[in-house]
Amino acid sequence: MAKVKFLPPLNQHTTKEFFDIEADTLLELCLLLLEKYRLPKTLFFSTGGGLSKDIVILINRRNAHTLEGLETPLHQETEVLVMRYFVGG
Repeated sequence: MAKVKFLPPLNQHTTKEFFDIEADTLLELCLLLLEKYRLPKTLFFSTGGGLSKDIVILINRRNAHTLEGLETPLHQETEVLVMRYFVGG
């Protein structure tokens, strides 16, 4: 079961700070989150169907873009942090 946390401003879509979701891959997790919280599909997916570059998803503190993207496996007690991609300084 993955432990998921959305950082502001994305956390306005959820009712809890942390929540648990049963999913085997990041793709499965994203689809469940889209359904559960009625999020826009473009939040997680690019127009080509891959993981959106506008979002950062950390899986056990590692960026999903540098792992296996949407095919990244999730295991028991995996920590997933979801936040917007920020540019600038």
